[in-house]
Amino acid sequence: MEQYNTEESKIQLRKLTDAASALEVILQDTHSAIQDQTRQQEKRHQDDADKQCPKDLRETDPRDDKTRIQDTKGGLLRDSYRWILDNDDFQRWRDPGKGKTMLLCGIIDELEKKPGTCLSYFFCQATEERLSNATAVLRGLVYLLVEQQPSLISHVRELHDRAGKQGFEDGNAWQALSKIPGAMLNHPSLDGAILIIDALDECKTNPRSVDGSRD
Repeated sequence: MEQYNTEESKIQLRKLTDAASALEVILQDTHSAIQDQTRQQEKRHQDDADKQCPKDLRETDPRDDKTRIQDTKGGLLRDSYRWILDNDDFQRWRDPGKGKTMLLCGIIDELEKKPGTCLSYFFCQATEERLSNATAVLRGLVYLLVEQQPSLISHVRELHDRAGKQGFEDGNAWQALSKIPGAMLNHPSLDGAILIIDALDECKTNPRSVDGSRD
């Protein structure tokens, strides 16, 4: 009788051990599933934030400004700017009213044809308040860089996560944004990047500061 009880106890103990092992597997699977779900939620949150950040950064899309300028001035004629591409004396091209903006539009088109070229530009316009301040210049340049190299959004997210859209617009926006281009240009993916600012003399606020923002 005692031996029977001992065997019965062993059987029950094995059942309990098997049940505990099965429960451990279930708990591990549940824990892994929760971790996966948490990671997916965090990734979705990061993806949403990465998408929202450029939208808030965007004061204007310089590509649209370029198209508008070309349309307003009658479109591009390639022969009107082709000479400058190989001309060693193009540095003499300084005087206002010489059609520099349209020539620059043509040069941008040529540069964009070269594979692997990272090009960002901004067209200052004194007649447009939103296009004639140093903060707008930086926002436009940074916006185009992020559009071409989405991984660079991390440089902008720090400010956006802290201050939201206001970080790009408040009274300290210039000071906060001015640190970003230099950090971006140190990234290996931007080796050889070209930044172009047209009509900087039409920038009414801190035009000289724009030149030093990459330091």
